[in-house]
Amino acid sequence: MYKLKVMQLNANDESCKLVEWYFEEGDHVKQGDMIVSIETSKASKDIECEAPGILHRIAEEGDELEIGALMGYIFENEKEKADYFENKKNNQKQEMEMKITRLAEVLMQQEGISIKQVQELGKKVILKSDIEKLIGEKKNGNNGSDLQISKHQQMVAKLVSRSHSEIPSASLLMKIHFDKIAVAIQDFNNEYDRQIGITEVLIKILAELHTKFPLFYSHLKDENLLIPSQQPNIGVTMDLGKGLFIPVLKAEQTGSLQEIGDVMMDYKIKALRNNFKE
Repeated sequence: MYKLKVMQLNANDESCKLVEWYFEEGDHVKQGDMIVSIETSKASKDIECEAPGILHRIAEEGDELEIGALMGYIFENEKEKADYFENKKNNQKQEMEMKITRLAEVLMQQEGISIKQVQELGKKVILKSDIEKLIGEKKNGNNGSDLQISKHQQMVAKLVSRSHSEIPSASLLMKIHFDKIAVAIQDFNNEYDRQIGITEVLIKILAELHTKFPLFYSHLKDENLLIPSQQPNIGVTMDLGKGLFIPVLKAEQTGSLQEIGDVMMDYKIKALRNNFKE
């Protein structure tokens, strides 16, 4: 289900007017179709459909909408459409126990506020101001409940906390110009058909500095005992939208930039697919 939202036409826009729908409710639309027209005080634009499917209009022609507000949905197929309206029907049954004003209902649809969230307010009459409060809590990350994380993310959190207590802290602020390195990286990628960047180069440098600065690769034990690492294993923090991962490149994987590039590409794919193994 694709959400059709109001886009920002100018940097100072806070709202816009929905001028005209080019398709009727329930029409089948194709990717690339001009589906709706919106305008601000300075500009107007026809919005292109980014996904094929069945149109369900929420906002009406003439409505004033905030930037990011929901104008409608594009259902992928009839089943998805039927499931949506079945859920909506069930929600309406629950709404009978309380009254939700029209403005509050529209705002709920635009911002993705569920009936369950509204019921938790414990009110018989739900106003627009109540929904605005829920939206504020949602944006601030305060939904009144703890966030459960996966076993993997628990391990990452434990590892990061442990590193703060065991790995010696040190920092160095230095301005470094990467102009020549950027050119060298481009030449390397062209010659060896790779896609490495500054990260891969930094991993290579850190691995080679192990023998020169061994204390930076050590960890603390029993508060007064420093244990040097026998080899430079380099941890890389990654977050590609599936959670935080800290895969490690073993010393034997850092022999060349080509090998580092291959390993990092494999790690990035695993991070995207969320299939790292502990």
